[in-house]
Parts: sequence; C-alpha cells; structure tokens
Amino acid sequence: MNNVGIDKHSNNDDYREWHRALVHSTIKMVLEPLVDLMRTGIRLYCADGKERLCFPILCQHIGDMEEQWLLACMKKPDCPKCIIINPGTQLHDPRNRTIRTDAHAANARERQKHGEITLRELMDLGYHKTKPYASEFPHNGILDSLCPDLLHGVSKCFSDYIMKRFIWPYMQYSWKKKGVAASLLRMEFDSRFALVPSYMGLRRFKDGILTQNHHWTVHEHKEMMKVTLAVLAGICPPDGLELLREYLHIHRLSHYHVHSEESLGWLESAISVFWSILKRPTGGFIKAGLITNEFDVQRLHYFMHYAESVREKGSLTSYSTDRTEIWHKPIKSAFRRSNKGKDSMRFILKEQSVLSAFQSRLGMLDLDESQTNGTDSNGGNSNGVDANGAEKELEELSDKEDSNSDNEELGLPREIGTAEQITALHKSEKAILWPRNARPGFRQISTTDAESKTNFGNANFSKAVKQYLLEAHPGDSSSRNEFITVSIYSNITIRYPLWTPAEVSAHTPESSEMEKRREYKYVLPGRYHVAKEILRAGVEEVYPRRSCVLVSTPERVPRGQQNSMSQRRVAQLLCLFTTRIENAIFLQLAFVHWFETKGQVSPSTGMYTVRFTSRFGVIPVDKIERGVHLVPKFGSEIGPTTEMKKKIDAERDEKLIKEGELTKSNVWLDVYAHYEDYLLNNWIDPHAYKNIF
Repeated sequence: MNNVGIDKHSNNDDYREWHRALVHSTIKMVLEPLVDLMRTGIRLYCADGKERLCFPILCQHIGDMEEQWLLACMKKPDCPKCIIINPGTQLHDPRNRTIRTDAHAANARERQKHGEITLRELMDLGYHKTKPYASEFPHNGILDSLCPDLLHGVSKCFSDYIMKRFIWPYMQYSWKKKGVAASLLRMEFDSRFALVPSYMGLRRFKDGILTQNHHWTVHEHKEMMKVTLAVLAGICPPDGLELLREYLHIHRLSHYHVHSEESLGWLESAISVFWSILKRPTGGFIKAGLITNEFDVQRLHYFMHYAESVREKGSLTSYSTDRTEIWHKPIKSAFRRSNKGKDSMRFILKEQSVLSAFQSRLGMLDLDESQTNGTDSNGGNSNGVDANGAEKELEELSDKEDSNSDNEELGLPREIGTAEQITALHKSEKAILWPRNARPGFRQISTTDAESKTNFGNANFSKAVKQYLLEAHPGDSSSRNEFITVSIYSNITIRYPLWTPAEVSAHTPESSEMEKRREYKYVLPGRYHVAKEILRAGVEEVYPRRSCVLVSTPERVPRGQQNSMSQRRVAQLLCLFTTRIENAIFLQLAFVHWFETKGQVSPSTGMYTVRFTSRFGVIPVDKIERGVHLVPKFGSEIGPTTEMKKKIDAERDEKLIKEGELTKSNVWLDVYAHYEDYLLNNWIDPHAYKNIF
C-alpha cells in the first residue's frame, strides 16, 4: 500500500478506485480461460447423449446490493437495472424508467475516456471509471447478469425498513396523539406476540420482540412476518396495516417457485399499491414525517424489477443469496471459537485447512466391500462373530424396539397406514398416517369411559359418536348399542402437496417431429414439495394440546357471496379415535369443536375471522385438509392483552405447581379458552396463502 502511495482509508477516493480495480482484475484473471471458450465454443455431451457446440455465457451473478454495486462498478445508490429519466418525480412509475444496459455503460466510459464528458458527468450517470471484469465478454455483461436478491432484499427489509422505519414509528406517532405512552404500547405489542398460539414449525416469541435487545436473524424476521399482521390488527392504523399487507403479498409472491403471467400480475400490482400507500400525499407516513415524497431506497426500489427478472431468468428463489449464505456458517463458527484478536484469521484458515485435508483423505480411500462391511471372505466378522448371527440378533433387537417411536429424537410418532394411504403418499397426494399404538389406557374402551378420563368440557362425546353413526351408517346397529368401543390416539400425521393445480401444466406437442412422444407434464421443482404436519388431540387434564384444522365440507350449501371458505370449516380437534362397526368396517374419526366463519375476508388484513360455536361433532379424518393457525383477535385497546398475559401465566403456573411440573411451564401455552374470535392466519405458509384467500 505504501509503495503505491495510496492512503489506506475507506473515505479516500483513490483508495476505493484502487480497491475496485484490484477486485475486478483478480476476477478477470480467474475467469480468463473461459473467455476464449465464449468466442470459440466447446463441444459437450448433453443429457440426450448428443454432442453439441456450446458457448458459455455469464448468466447470473448472485450477490447482495453492496456486492452488486461493486461488481457493476456503479455508484451508490443508483439502480443496476434501470435509469430514472426525471429524478425527483414519479420515481416508481415504469414510464419514468429506462433499462440500463452494458452497452450504455461501456459507451459512457468510452466518452469519459476520450474527454467527451467529465468524470462528474460519468458519476451522475451512475458509473465509476473502472471497467468491470466482464466488459470484454463477447455475449453478456455484468449488468445483464445481476438479479434481485430476496434474502437481503424483501426478507431483510422487513426489519430494516417496514418495522423499524415505518410501522413502529407510525404506531408511536398515532397513539401519542391519543395520550398513550410508548412504554405501554411496547408492552401491548410484546404481549400480543407472546400470546400467539403455537403452530408446528413456527418460532414463538414468548417474550415479545421489542424488549429483546439482540440481533435478529433473517430467518427470525421471516417467522415474525408470518404473524405480524394478525398481531397488529386493531392497534396499527389502517394505512399501516394496508402497507404491511401489500409488503407480505410481495414477500409471498416473490418466493413462488412457479409463476404464470397471472401471478406476475399480482406481484406487480402489490408493488404498485405498496408504493402508492407509502407515498400517498395525504397518507399517514408523510404526515408523520417518516418519509418525503422523494423517498427512494434502492433495496426497496429493486422490487420494481422482480417481475421482469422472473420473465427473463425464472423464479427469484433460484438466484437468491439464500443458496450461498450457508457457506459462511463454517467460517463464522470458527471465528466464534477463536480469540477474535489479531490471530483469529490464522485460526480460521488453519481449521479450514484441516477440514479440507480430512475430506481429501476420505476421497482417496478405496475400501473394498469386505473392508466396508467388516466381514471376511468366509462370511464371518473380522472380530470372529458370525455375520448371519449378528444380523439376526439385530433384527430381533429391532423387533423389540419396534413398539417404540422410531423418531423419538424428533418427537414424531411411529407411523402406519393402509395400503391406499401409502400409495397416495407415493403419488404425492394427501395421506393421513396414524400412530401404531393407541394412548396407554385408552385402547378398546367405551365412549362413556373415554368421557370420564378426558377433559372435553361441555361436549357430549358419546352422543356425538352415536349421532354420527346414525347419519353416516344408518343401517348399522352399533349406534343403538349402549356402549360403543373406541381406541383413542394422541395425534396423526398428515402429508399433502404444497403445489396447486395451476402450477402443473399438461402439454401435448403437435409438431410433426414430436409425433411419437407421449403427453408430458412440465413443472418446476416446487411441484415436489410435500408438507408434513402432526395434528394433536391431547386428552390431558392440564392444558391438552389440540390442533385446529381446515375441514372440507363439499356437501355444505354456501350462503351469500362465495369465497375460498364457502365449502370449508375450521374446527379444533378434541379427540382422534378409531372404531369398528358391523361387517368389520374400520372407521378413522375425529371429535371436533366447530368454529363459524364470520362474513368475508377482512380488506385490511386479508384474513377471515372465525368464532367458537357451541356445536360439536364427529367427522372422518379424511375430511381434514390441513392444520391451520388461529391468532386471537386482541382488540383495539392498549392494556387488555398485557393483563390477559399476566392472567394466563398465573393460571398456568398455578396448575403446573399443583401437578409438580413447573419446569414444563414454557412447553405449551393454551389461549383458546380465553378468546372467542380468531383470525385465520393465511400468511403462516405458502400453501395457506395460495389456498385460503
């Protein structure tokens, strides 16, 4: 550094230019062998076995916003994808933007080099004078290869901008005018997060989020996004909820694995509405002084290019830094174990070298089958133990342990199912699998005994079972028996595909050269994602854990305007049981507590409101579509939720102390007994978002 006479300081323009040139010259040198192949091509064998002349091109360069500015040799905060025609006015109007190209960048640098424009004018166009490493590539340049980054874009901006800069300050501004202190608002905010019911795979924030003074990861931000809209309903001003709703639309739609022009239209509409709400001249965000009409942040501005990037290069998830950030974990882990001083880099390099050497040694090993299996040529074990005898012993041991859960570490049940269920699962259709054994003490008992052993409250289990058998199997005499025998289970596992029919398109080629080809289905990788949920129906006396589910009711005649809930109902599982009736018919049933759906979807949150009813019933489990997440409607006042949290915590601790299980106080929190109205949270996962609207 001293030899070249450049001061090592990040605020020095000469140093930054030198650093930029060094980075690009290094990348250019590494990729130099590929440049000739870009011009002459290389013969490669393709998947169909034919040899073709291929020309490598720079298609995608994955990086966050800072890396993209560095790679494109662009000035912050200009956009690498477009040029604003009239800065300061209509920044987010597509008609006020023109596409930024590598040809435009190269022409501007050449003009500056020959003195036609000054360096300042070049900078005003958004470019540094350093040429990018891809400036001499024959087919594609760096600007064409840059793409939106979802991880550091729409995912991380939720915390950096939406919550910290817009929503939370706007809530403080609105409630301050009503005389409510920020401390009380913060307690209400965190109490609502703490009382959000548990759901499989959902990160619970049992102490809230504002009172936690630590760095939240992007994955935790994604967990917050799943429940924030339901939590803030009632205490966030309407335009704040609308802004948050549109942002969540952008987040969900941008993470689609499969797109159509219709879904891209939804994405573009959500982005347009988001900006119109945020920069509405009479809106609350400008009135509160949180932004000005000229507000424009590049990480939010990049939303404008999401749809066109999908059209050019496919789903945004395929080139997000989610795919590359995972490789930082070993480095970060090594740094945490180091002394974090001047020798930390040496420690990290040493650890990585050891790991690489170990992997190389493993790759060099060439064990034959006998070495791998630990057997000699006579079929015996190298330690003198007969291999066949050992295998038989292992089988016997496995049989002894077969009655226990084979997924104890994950807390999953031993799953069994009929042949039809297993076949459906292999076909990627919905499948419901039951545990191998019923709950201890609940196998082959009468419905009246089951009522005495369980906490069903006001529900009449025996009456509901008889009523179901009368209606579903009117010719069967079991419903007329005084005692009906059932076996009660703790949970079931349901698996269902995460794609929708619109994501699968069948196509039959019509051209002559494709005559003999069969009809095929073309789908993207998202088609093969299958969800797995464990639906619980606990019968414990102290806080039984009971899942809420979405039940298909096609026989139901909808009233009023139809929607996605017209032939569906929400229910809470009280009991999962099986029984046999005449002719050895085996029934798999569920005893449920029904909710009712109140009206249409809320325009501000995009969620339905459901309410507990006084009705109970029995349904076949194959009517269950999936589990659902319900969030209490906390209301529009500051304070009641904080008091409710104190009450629930006190009741829970009192019961657990009585049972001698105080250490389990954080395992399960039951709030369903304390609220009547709930929001059906369709933001909980992509499948719910696509199917409940």
